[in-house]
Parts: sequence; structure tokens; C-alpha cells
Amino acid sequence: YVELFRNIPILVLLYVYYFGLAQAGLHLSTWWSSILALTTNAAAYCAEILRAGYSTIPHGQREAARSLGLRGWHIEVFVVLPQVARVIIPPFANHCIGVLLGSSIAAVIGVADLADWMLATGSDSFRYMESFLVAATIYVVLCQGIAAVMAVIDRRTRAGAR
Repeated sequence: YVELFRNIPILVLLYVYYFGLAQAGLHLSTWWSSILALTTNAAAYCAEILRAGYSTIPHGQREAARSLGLRGWHIEVFVVLPQVARVIIPPFANHCIGVLLGSSIAAVIGVADLADWMLATGSDSFRYMESFLVAATIYVVLCQGIAAVMAVIDRRTRAGAR
């Protein structure tokens, strides 16, 4: 799953879900096709981020927890997962920003988004540069908002480790 969906561009996934599934008899709306394409791609990347996070935890951590009498899911929830969370928050934040920016590609199959508004406003007023700058500003604000939220979460997880 991870290798398959990480190696297919989102645009190709959009076309497969919107046009390909329609040929197979399953007609999805543009919105649902976009959600499905972004979700399957994002899930593959998130799985790889989690795998990498778990691989950073030394096996000795689990052994130490077992020696203290912890079993099964207690080890994962109370020992391993807090350490994994500290490791994966920065790449996960970066990936969330990538999904936000990648969502604009859904406009190619007709999903109305910020790019659609930008082009409509530019063609109505013949002021394309201003509408492009407004759209760019909105994307910057949204990305900085995600980065700020993730920074707060990162600080809290690191403070909890002390």
C-alpha cells in the first residue's frame, strides 16, 4: 500500500478515482474523488512517517518496560508512543502543509477551491496579479497556522517528557 500510493502522483489518483471509477460504473463526485485521492496518498505518507518514528525507538525501551512489569499495550501506550510522538510531529506537520497545498490540484477535475476563486476574480476584474497575491497570502496564513499549531503540540510533548 505504502509503496503503491506514495509512487502515484495525486493528479493521477484524481483521474483514476474520478474518470476511471466512472468507467467501472462507480460515479463519484468531484469532491469525493478529491477526498479519496488526497486521503489515500496522505495515508501512505503518514504510515511511512509512523514507521520511521517507531524505528527510532531502541528495543531496549520495550525490554526495560517489561522488566518493570508492564505488559502489551501498556508498553506501547505509556513508553513507546510518547517517544514516537516527539519524533514524528515535525515531519507530520510538514506533511499536513503538503496536503493543504496539494489540495489545490483538485481544481483540475472541477472542485471549486481557492484557485478557482482566484481565476474567477482575476477574469472579472482583469486584476490577476492582485487575486494571485491574495490567494498566495491565504495559503501562507493557512500554512503558518498549521505550523503554529504543530509547534504548540511539539512543545507540549517535549515538556511532558521532562
